[in-house]
This record gives sequence, C-alpha cells and structure tokens, in this order.
Amino acid sequence: MPNFDEVNSSSKLQVNHFIEPRNWSDSAKAGLEFANNGISDSLTGSNAPSVFIQNLRRAVSIANRKPEPLTIVTIKFCEPVATKKPRTVPGKIVAETQLLNIRSEMERELLAGARAISKSLRGGDFFSRMAVAGFWICLHSDLASAEIAARRFMAEVQVEIPNQILTLEVQLFSRPELTTMGSWVSEVDEGYFKKPTK
Repeated sequence: MPNFDEVNSSSKLQVNHFIEPRNWSDSAKAGLEFANNGISDSLTGSNAPSVFIQNLRRAVSIANRKPEPLTIVTIKFCEPVATKKPRTVPGKIVAETQLLNIRSEMERELLAGARAISKSLRGGDFFSRMAVAGFWICLHSDLASAEIAARRFMAEVQVEIPNQILTLEVQLFSRPELTTMGSWVSEVDEGYFKKPTK
C-alpha cells in the first residue's frame, strides 16, 4: 500500500496531484476503469446499468401484478480506512505513481466485491456496477430479509478481500407497494449519491 505521508523525491515522474484529506479518493476514482458494452461492465463483468434497469422494470411489473416485495441494496466502496484519521495535511502532494497504486487497489477490491456479490445472490436476484465505486443489487425480498442478505454480502466481501483498504457503505431501499419504478429509482439514486454529512 502506498505511503501517504511522504513523496519519493527521487521519483522522475511529474508530481501534479494536490490531495486534501477525505477527498483524495475522488482523484483516484477519476482514473478507475468504468465502461461497458451495453451488456456487462468491463472491469467486473457485472450487468451493465442498462441491463439492470431492464431487469428492474420487469421485476417491478411482475411485483405490481402479483404483489411481492422488492428491495435494492446499494454497496458503495468508500475511501480507505487509513484516511479516516488523515495522516496528510491540506495541500499535501501525492505522486502520480501513488495514485496509480491506489487506483489499482480500488479496482482489485471492486472486482473482488463483484465476485462476492455474485456468489451470494439467490436465483432471480440481480446486480450491476451502477457507479464508479459501487453496486446496486435488486432482491426479491422485504426489508428484513434484505438486511440479512446485506450482511451475507458484507461477510462474503470480507472473505474475498481479507486485507481490505476500502470501507463499505451499505443502504437498503425497500419499494412501497405500487410505487412507480421511476420514483423508486430516483429515491435510490438520491440516497446513493448523497454527500455524507460532516
């Protein structure tokens, strides 16, 4: 893992990233692989967001005809635990090589996270990498069952990534009966991308 406290002054690479505590991961995320071919995510192999939305539309339609609960679990890979107690000071310069190492670690953990989710999904449930650093999982479950599943996903992620540097933020969004898909997705989207309060 890169040392965030110092920059190797003998490095011949141009040092051009100014990283503030708690937001350096935004700079690292800027270089993360995040593309799809309309079918699957290029990094993790999970469903492309468009496939997830198609599957979700179908699931909501079925749930409206024969009432059944649906819950979306979001898992966001957040900044490393190391930055919770910042060891850097505002304006600290981080070398490009360090950012490359950070991006590479983050990509490895996202890939392992996708494997862990995939292993613990039940038939009929599906997921996608819906954001640069996170997944949405649709479960045919009520909130109580989804909480149990979320704990299972977290445990599986920890098995896959024993030396995890990223922290996980998990949220659950149960769909009230007959709520339109559009308003439900908007609620999930708003909750997922909401900036944490300081």
